[in-house]
Amino acid sequence: MAFRGGGHLRSVSLRTCVIVSIMALLLLLQVTIFIFWNILAEKVASSPRFLPAEQISGWKFSLSESRDMNIAQTSPRYQFNCSNIHQINIIQTLGRGVSKQALLGVYEGRKVVVKMASLSSQDIVSCLTENPQSPEWRSRCIGFPNMKIMKEFLLLQQLDHPNILDLLGFCVRSEETESMSLLDHGVIAVYEYAQELKVSAMERWTFSRRLDTAIQMMDFAVYLEHSPLGSLKLPDFKTSHFRLVGETTKFIDFDDVNNLEPSCSDRNSSSKTIPTPPPCKFGLSCVNGDCRGFNAKINI
Repeated sequence: MAFRGGGHLRSVSLRTCVIVSIMALLLLLQVTIFIFWNILAEKVASSPRFLPAEQISGWKFSLSESRDMNIAQTSPRYQFNCSNIHQINIIQTLGRGVSKQALLGVYEGRKVVVKMASLSSQDIVSCLTENPQSPEWRSRCIGFPNMKIMKEFLLLQQLDHPNILDLLGFCVRSEETESMSLLDHGVIAVYEYAQELKVSAMERWTFSRRLDTAIQMMDFAVYLEHSPLGSLKLPDFKTSHFRLVGETTKFIDFDDVNNLEPSCSDRNSSSKTIPTPPPCKFGLSCVNGDCRGFNAKINI
């Protein structure tokens, strides 16, 4: 009986040691992530709020010995524009969204993704049914999806992060949408090719890769909060809007991104005509009439 009792105590002691060790490792991991997050936030917050002008415009300024200002054109930032975008060979349709479609293309043996609006897009079809006989209404229906594509690549010209899908070029000619030829389609954007991100495949990833992806997403979330455009919100933060380039997870859909945070008031209004905005959610503070930090909370 004494031997069994001693064995039981040793077994309990061993289990206790294992549990304590696991709890210590989890605590150490949490502390490490917390420290990394704060260092990363300080680094992003202290970085330049805007991209260098030469990265945005593709031009640089040089001061000559005579101190005259000369403009020297650098190499183009984008590989594609209206002069060569038609050289992409369209292979197949990858998917259709509410306002645009994505096509698989090949250029000099390299896969690319072409985005453009089409008359079969859900937004255009729904809009045209309201007033199909009006040319003005038709132009309005076609213009909105084109505007969303332009908004996306204009945003990407001002953002720079490894977890954002690379923009390879674009072409803006007109509002032409009926033709699907790259020779005369009105608004076209070209992106790097990325593979579909499947949850079932993620389950088979190693622990180190999962941890690396989590760190990537943390870094991306911090960048969105401190971006050159202010704190950005991703309304469609879902798995289908992420793709894989190698082992890097990239966000692919920016047409609905915005930097608007809910309005609020830090004073009690006595006016009967002007309603007081509701208090901020998540216990956030009202700063200059906005719920500061709301977009970051939504992204997380």
